[in-house]
Formats: sequence, structure tokens, C-alpha cells
Amino acid sequence: SHFYYFGFMKKFILVICAFFFISLAVVIFFFIPNPAAFTTVTVAGKISISIPEYLSRTDSLDPSALLQYHDEKKNIFLAVYEETDSVHASLQDYFKKYSSGIISKIKRGALVKYYPEKINGHDAFIGNIRGTVNETKVYYRIAVLESSSGFYNIIFGAGDNNQSRYEQDMDSIIHSVKQE
Repeated sequence: SHFYYFGFMKKFILVICAFFFISLAVVIFFFIPNPAAFTTVTVAGKISISIPEYLSRTDSLDPSALLQYHDEKKNIFLAVYEETDSVHASLQDYFKKYSSGIISKIKRGALVKYYPEKINGHDAFIGNIRGTVNETKVYYRIAVLESSSGFYNIIFGAGDNNQSRYEQDMDSIIHSVKQE
């Protein structure tokens, strides 16, 4: 009976291990999102940036944007601006002014976190803004990159409940920016 007990325990452990690995495979296959495919978009003589393929080019967000993309169903957008009038402002001062402008346009807006970074050899500030627009909680990831002629501003907006789903894509977009 002693051998019977060890044989039973071996089978029991094997069944538990098999169940664990099958469960893990199901979670990985069904619940971990596949990485988005990106396309590089270039504005001649200015910048190139990688855009997720789930975003569509639009001209309905802001006519002053250099580039603008969105997905209405997912309620997300991306806009890129060029600012050449602030050439003499420091990067940090310009970032604070730019983020304050966004915050002033939304209810309960707040700059949650911001930090300096180098992106493809250029100084930048990246920040996160939370607030409310039309009673919907929103999250914006903004980046301001210094250029020889001023600044490039990148803003990715999403519903606050979708923010974590697009976190990696936001970082990929911002870190893909190259000045031409």
C-alpha cells in the first residue's frame, strides 16, 4: 500500500502540473494582447513617428495639428504639434506652459507625473495628465521634444479606464519620434 500511495501522488502531481500549464497557456493566448503593428509616418523636413495601425488619419480633431489620428470606437486619439514661436523658452518652462494649457481646458485636470528624457538624441519632457471631459475621465500622455526650430508636442488621449491598455503603445509612439 506504501507504493500505491506514491504512485497515486505522482499521478496527482502530474495532473495538477498539467492543469496549471494548460491554464497558463489559455491565459497567455486569450488575455494578453498581441502587440500592435505600427506604421512610420513622415512629415518631410520635420519628423517621422510610428503610429499604431489601429489609429486612422483624420483632420477633424484640430486644424493646427501637424498630424492627427484617432479611433472613435476606442475613444483614443493622437495629435502632433510643432511650436516654433517659443524658441527661446527652456524645455522645462515650455513643457510646464504647454501642460498647464491642456489642464486648464479640462475639469479637475492635474499633471500626475512628468520627467525629463532623451529621445533619439533630443531632450524631452514626458508627462501624464488626468481629468474629466464631458463627464468622462480622461488620461493624456504628453511629450515635448526640443528641436532646432522650437518644440514638437505629442499628445495621446484615452479614456482613463483604457489607459493601461495603451501604455506600451504610448511609450512606443513617443520613443519613435525622429527629427528629419
